[in-house]
Amino acid sequence: MNNKLNHLLLVVLTFFLVATISGQRVQLNEPTRFLRLNDVLYLNQVYGGNQDSKGFLWFYSDKGVLKFDGFNFKVFNKESGLPNENVWFITIDSRDRIWLHSHDESIVYLQNDSIKETDRYKHTNYLYYVFELNKDSLILFSKPSRFLVTFSNNNHNLSYITSFDEKLQKYFNNIANVCLTKSMTDLNRLNSGNNGEDSYMDGYSIVFNNCIYGLSNLNNKIYIYNCESDNKFTQEIEKGLFYWPEKINKTINFSSSKNLYIFNKEKVVSYYSFTNSSSQNNRSFKDKNSNIWAAKKANYLEYFNGLELSNFTKLHYYTNSVVKSFQFDSLIFIELDNRTSQIFNCKSKNIVAAFNIFGIKEVGPWLNGWFWVRTNNRLVLVNEFGKEKDFYKETSEMGLQEKLMSWGPINSLYISKDSILTSTHHNKCDIIYRSDSKIGRQEIFRSNYRVTFLYSIDSMYYVVTNEVIYLLNKELKIQDSLFLANDFKNLNVSSFSYSKEFNKLFFGTSGDGVFMLNKNLTNLIKIRETNKLDIFNVFSIKNYLFAHSSKGIFSFVYNKENFEYNTVYANSYGIDPDEIKHCYYNGDSVIILLKNKIISFEYTLRDTVKDSLTVYECRIDSQKLEIKNDFKIPYKFTLLTFKFSTFNFGRIYDTKFRYRFNESDPWIVLSSNLIELSQLASGDYKLEIQAFNKYSNEVLASKVVRFNVATPWYKSTFFILSINLLFLGFVFWLYRSWLRRKQKVENDLRTLELSLRESKIKLLENQMNPHFLFNSLTSIKSFILGKDIKNADYYLGYFSKLMRLYLDSSRNSMISIENEIE
Repeated sequence: MNNKLNHLLLVVLTFFLVATISGQRVQLNEPTRFLRLNDVLYLNQVYGGNQDSKGFLWFYSDKGVLKFDGFNFKVFNKESGLPNENVWFITIDSRDRIWLHSHDESIVYLQNDSIKETDRYKHTNYLYYVFELNKDSLILFSKPSRFLVTFSNNNHNLSYITSFDEKLQKYFNNIANVCLTKSMTDLNRLNSGNNGEDSYMDGYSIVFNNCIYGLSNLNNKIYIYNCESDNKFTQEIEKGLFYWPEKINKTINFSSSKNLYIFNKEKVVSYYSFTNSSSQNNRSFKDKNSNIWAAKKANYLEYFNGLELSNFTKLHYYTNSVVKSFQFDSLIFIELDNRTSQIFNCKSKNIVAAFNIFGIKEVGPWLNGWFWVRTNNRLVLVNEFGKEKDFYKETSEMGLQEKLMSWGPINSLYISKDSILTSTHHNKCDIIYRSDSKIGRQEIFRSNYRVTFLYSIDSMYYVVTNEVIYLLNKELKIQDSLFLANDFKNLNVSSFSYSKEFNKLFFGTSGDGVFMLNKNLTNLIKIRETNKLDIFNVFSIKNYLFAHSSKGIFSFVYNKENFEYNTVYANSYGIDPDEIKHCYYNGDSVIILLKNKIISFEYTLRDTVKDSLTVYECRIDSQKLEIKNDFKIPYKFTLLTFKFSTFNFGRIYDTKFRYRFNESDPWIVLSSNLIELSQLASGDYKLEIQAFNKYSNEVLASKVVRFNVATPWYKSTFFILSINLLFLGFVFWLYRSWLRRKQKVENDLRTLELSLRESKIKLLENQMNPHFLFNSLTSIKSFILGKDIKNADYYLGYFSKLMRLYLDSSRNSMISIENEIE
């Protein structure tokens, strides 16, 4: 019996430790940002929010539902088609269907940004619980009815449930047992019929991940039953009215106006307390990147950066704003906008002094642990405990003959407790020393350039100007110099420091980044990725280098002979670069003075979360397209748009986007998360989109979208080939026609020539009588036979002459009278 009792006590104690230690309380004081919603939707209050599996945030209010991708809100209200825009709760199922809980007779859900409405039921007052049997079957509990909704091909089928089957009845009986056996008498059970079967399904219990959670606001307890292990647990909670529990990102959230408990199974994994909220909260929740969102009983949201909550230590809060600050060693002089000043000690990490001095222009060290403070009309000595002395009265008593006010700006540097190295004019350096209760001054160095910084290391002194850095030995003689204008023109040195870890000198500039060099002023190197940065302060912690700039605090890690970029502390860490007043270090911690608070963090802090870029929407004009590999786009369109996001809401204010089509093309930087394209030629495209840090240019995520713009019919290969074939056929037809015409002409010419020959012969025949020729030749023959040579020769010659005349005249169209007579 004793062993069983001891075992039971051990189990109870073990659970108690798990419930408290695993859920350490985190106080939420000042939100990182406020998100005003009246510019998006005029509403009175935001009831709460949730996050779907894709990463979108959904907020519900008295004027509709808002979908947030980190850059833009999409509104669902009456104008969009909601039957009732007063949505007091939403449930997101495993297929990212958004079930809307409102006081309406219809059951409404959102799917792929479309509003789906079931048939109206007169006896349905509102939907209060959604129980998911599987991805396509859900039980909807409304008051007073219950429905089974099933899905097939994105179409729903809704039917009444009159009774549960044996398996479901047993399952829901376990829920009832959790409530009843733990005496949860304050639960708002619904006893509206069906033999009380739905009396345990009320607004203060929820089932998820084989665990049943029940809430008792009366007892300030949460009851948990693990169905797998058959164990029951109890978690005490802070007093207050807790709202309906929510399932968000595989956890259960219980929230009130001042607290947020997050459960995984039976363990409290996170516990947050809102300690300084400007107005009361409705529900609050944690997103996938551990950022906290608080819905207000007003028209805005509060956002708390997760990295800031888990890694930053708040050292001090100010009700007034910090105007300016000055740092010497471990002390920071801070002026506030209420016309007072304070001294913060970085070592003790608290405010050590306060004094009524305002309008501070300069602060510098003085003798015996005092500091001089120059305002518009005063010069005061102040120690680290806030005690004040009149500077002129003090120096007059010490024998100083001339007023230091006439020396111009004082840039002081300790040498010893009795002397100060200072620049009391724009281009010269003096030693102010104390001897026999008197103060004297001696000029030790004069430059042709304006002195901006003085620095001392191991009895070596550095006089820094924008053009030259001088190295003075312990006798205050110039040992060496480095002319900055030889390599870099117009450098405006804004900070100067020495790192013992690297045994290097570092100086920051206004607009040209950070530079590193050896103590003997050799090997001047520019730190990569600091180009065009305005640097206010540079320091090192171990193998890390920190540079406070106008774009945040840059961190670099030493690698061989140079530094490699590590991260930039800006909005993604909950730090607005415009609100950083000063940055310092103490041991292994970086201390940051912001506009209204002082925080610190470990020097190795780095956000290691890898972002992924999701292209979630593609539209051609008003038509939405499904995004997949090598999807096709019709050739005839006016505007092609892509929307995308990283869904890392902690980095949104540091993130910008750019795109290009070819690696040789320059990047096109976008002002939002929207790409608009028009007049794209036909062909294959490779659209590369990058999310990058707008301060450091670090690539956070990238995505390649391949698509094809369809070829118009008149540019298709088939059409062009057909046209070419038709053209070739037409040319061939022309050629054949020409050949036929040519052949015909040639035939006609031959025929004509034959006809001409025949005509000539006939003409010749007409001109020469055949009887005449026969008789003439016969007569000549008789002369030859009679051996009358003379007459034969005479008539034969005359006959040949006659033949020549016939033939010559046949070639001419006309014959002269002379020839005819002849």
